[in-house]
Amino acid sequence: VNPCLVSSVCTKGISYRGQERGLLTCFADTDLAIARELMEASGVKQLPVVNRGGEPHKGRKRRVIAVLHYESIWNCLREEINHRKSVYQHSNRKDNNEEEIINSNGY
Repeated sequence: VNPCLVSSVCTKGISYRGQERGLLTCFADTDLAIARELMEASGVKQLPVVNRGGEPHKGRKRRVIAVLHYESIWNCLREEINHRKSVYQHSNRKDNNEEEIINSNGY
């Protein structure tokens, strides 16, 4: 049996915007568009989300609080588009109803 370690398939030596990077992570308050760009540029489908606490240069490690999946970004965008669409349609219906009331009253 030839053991295969997890470390043998982990992402190493990521190059982003011409610079070598270590482990690619993002913060919970990172804009989704930037996270998507990072994932696409490095060819990964999952991105660890870490807290902002701790100072890595002093030996303190940041804790992983979540894992962002590439597909979840698109799901979020679809939900936002549908929400905005329904708000827009509701607003248009309200405007049309007000216009009908005004027209029926002769104003």
